[in-house]
Amino acid sequence: MQNLAIFGAGNFGMRTKKLVEEKYFNEYKLVYFVDNDPAKQNSLIENVPVISKETLLHLYGKEIDSVSPALMKSYEVNKFLIQHKITPIRITSTGIYPLNECDAERFCPICQKTSFYFDLFGVTPRENALCPHCGSLERHRLLYHFLKEKTDFFAGNCRKMLHIAPEACFESLFEKQFEKNYITADLYKPNVKVKMDIMDIQYEDDTFDIIYCSHVLEHVADDRKAMKEFFRILKKDGWAILNVPIIRDKTYEDPSITAPEEREKIFGQYDHVRAYGPDYIDRLREVGFSVEVTCAKDFLSESDIERMRAFGEIYFCTV
Repeated sequence: MQNLAIFGAGNFGMRTKKLVEEKYFNEYKLVYFVDNDPAKQNSLIENVPVISKETLLHLYGKEIDSVSPALMKSYEVNKFLIQHKITPIRITSTGIYPLNECDAERFCPICQKTSFYFDLFGVTPRENALCPHCGSLERHRLLYHFLKEKTDFFAGNCRKMLHIAPEACFESLFEKQFEKNYITADLYKPNVKVKMDIMDIQYEDDTFDIIYCSHVLEHVADDRKAMKEFFRILKKDGWAILNVPIIRDKTYEDPSITAPEEREKIFGQYDHVRAYGPDYIDRLREVGFSVEVTCAKDFLSESDIERMRAFGEIYFCTV
């Protein structure tokens, strides 16, 4: 007998309760409705307790064995279910069917794990964005495939890499690849190898074979100065990936806009100082880079893009 929690105490919940009682009474016991409506929470509906997702997270894993997949859409709940090995099920009008790894809708190529859902993420929340296992986002999963399929990144030869504002989903993977030649840098993060202002980089010319800087330049007061620094320290046979969010038809910046709420409204985030458009490529070329822009559809199938939720643009720069 498995204890079952389902999302929603409305009509769907009532139909599921009836299905369990009439057809699956030897296999499942409905122990909780999980509902977002505060008016229903902490009550009994047909003798079944109604709880919130927050309450669900405080339950020990042994109290619940199976859940409806809708609960997997919450990042915290998703991690809770993974931690306690709780089985998601598919509920239809005809039956209840346990789901296994083969039924998972999402796949993260970075951590090589499947999920029934990725989590919401963003100032304006995007559905199926954040991997519950490694925390990767759409742009990270796209980059991983680009590195694997379109570059010699994983070739194993001895090169030196600079990684600005390192993402947790990549750090251990990149360090394993480059070992002591992998340099992480940031102006504010404490757990990096080098404290660095990318407008004034304290490395000699032609130092790095690879530079990766993603979604950082929109935070920098003088992005052109930072681009010049990247161009200066990149070896002549090296390459850089300098990605930014493209959210407008044309790049817009106004140094007089300093209030966080105004920056979020105009630039997309409270700590952004500009909003880039496709003309971002012109700034890179102005400092000397040759630039190729690649999108997911250029090298991934539609089914792979959807399953991995891999989106964005990659700006591949060479000297």
